[in-house]
Amino acid sequence: MTIIANGYQRVYPGIEVGPFLSAGAYNTIEGLRLRAGFRTNAEFSKVWVMDGYLAYGFKDGVMKYGANAKYILSRKPWAEIGARTSYDLEQIGLTSEAVGNNSLFAAYSRFGRYRRGYYQREHMAYIRGEIIKGLTPMIGIRQRSFEPLYNFAYITENEPSGQSRTYHNTELITELRIAKNELFIYNDNDRISLGTAQSPIYTLRYSLGLQNTLGGDFNYHRFTLSMADNFRLGILGRSYYTLSAGYTPSTLPYPLLFPHLGNQSLFYVGNAFNMMNYYEFLSDRYASLKYEHNFEGLLFNRIPAIKKLKWRTLLNVNVLYGGARQSNQDIIPDYDLQGNAIPGFGSLNPSKPYVEIGYGIDNILKFFRIEALHRLTYISQPRTIDGIPINRFAVKASAYFTL
Repeated sequence: MTIIANGYQRVYPGIEVGPFLSAGAYNTIEGLRLRAGFRTNAEFSKVWVMDGYLAYGFKDGVMKYGANAKYILSRKPWAEIGARTSYDLEQIGLTSEAVGNNSLFAAYSRFGRYRRGYYQREHMAYIRGEIIKGLTPMIGIRQRSFEPLYNFAYITENEPSGQSRTYHNTELITELRIAKNELFIYNDNDRISLGTAQSPIYTLRYSLGLQNTLGGDFNYHRFTLSMADNFRLGILGRSYYTLSAGYTPSTLPYPLLFPHLGNQSLFYVGNAFNMMNYYEFLSDRYASLKYEHNFEGLLFNRIPAIKKLKWRTLLNVNVLYGGARQSNQDIIPDYDLQGNAIPGFGSLNPSKPYVEIGYGIDNILKFFRIEALHRLTYISQPRTIDGIPINRFAVKASAYFTL
């Protein structure tokens, strides 16, 4: 349980190695992939936080790496400055940024077939601080490269041939997080949010693409907004929801649009659409709702044999509206300069939402969750644009600790 939740093991005062779940993988591009990483803890420093890794694929013969450094400027109010650099294999719609801190899902996504893999080099620096209680802005600059390992091209006016395979993008990122009366606990150098008692948490982000700055190839704008909250329905239990939306008015190659996070694993992932395949849909504007209701002890507390187990029933609904303008589809040619077909991308019908529902049991041994899921829309075609079968029903498990 510790390895799943934490993934690291202390080997020396101030130094931990891991995560163990990512130590090995096997996929179609790298073959056998081995990875070794570390991170520091409070024994190393009360203000410096560092981590890094090296990975090697025996099939592609490419060394990958990542390094992060953060300096805690202040704890009350919280303020930090940081930087990171990396070079690694990624998949469209399954980037480390999209997957987040889910170590189990991140490890699983490194196995199997990489349908649209690419190498990415990334550099980023940022500063974040709570200027007043509940108001936390962030500003950063990021530079990334896109080196595809599949047949990819986009139409450009700057190339004599009219097509380009690779690109670089540089963006200035600003973010504002509003969380009134948010509660935190501090674990060494980590600050962990416990949410707010009665107020929503808002996150507004704006990204500006900078052409001809640090090698950037595009000017663009990207806006995202999310709101997360929960409320009680009396004896019926508690509901949790997240509303989010994104919009980019710019014409860009599809990897720079919004790839919606799918989940083809056996595990339930809270920030994903769990019945959607990897890279199934991309949008240049979208709005989504993720809703979960936990009935707590309303049902199982009436059954004496099950009451002692303290199981809890739940229900969730995920809805996604989105679409891609024709200009973003037209920038991808049907064929490259050698006459080879170039695969496109899937997008939603703006008037038809993607919908999935689920129901299940959590708090099993205070750690496990089992859920049955149904996909209700976009089921008329048996396969996606990449030929991946579409599943209408699945049972998935997850693990997390509840009080």
